[in-house]
Amino acid sequence: MTIRFLILLALLGTAPVLADERPPRYDLDGLCSRRANTPDGLSAETMANCLAAQGDALESVRRVWPGAQDYIQRDCDLRAKVDREGDYDILDRCVRAQLRQEEAGQAESTRPKAKPKPKSKPAATPPPN
Repeated sequence: MTIRFLILLALLGTAPVLADERPPRYDLDGLCSRRANTPDGLSAETMANCLAAQGDALESVRRVWPGAQDYIQRDCDLRAKVDREGDYDILDRCVRAQLRQEEAGQAESTRPKAKPKPKSKPAATPPPN
């Protein structure tokens, strides 16, 4: 019994960290309410625009999130919460930028190295007469 428990514990401790399949949940109503709050009261137009933009960004994030490595997800989640509240627009831009950098790095590492050009010797100068 204890051997099985120790084996199970060892297997769980060595399991690779898997990336989350779904993006984090942010309080869009709170974020947009704060953005739409003006000295004249709550701006319904700003609130609607904010909610629409955040909804579009969330849909965009949902498409790329499962393909992002765990470290990208954690880093971008922290960046999106810079003001203590999540912003899907920041999250989307961050994840996509880091995925592009990762792809560029992989493409760079698989690209064959260019051969150095042979150095040409300077032309011999004729001896003085």
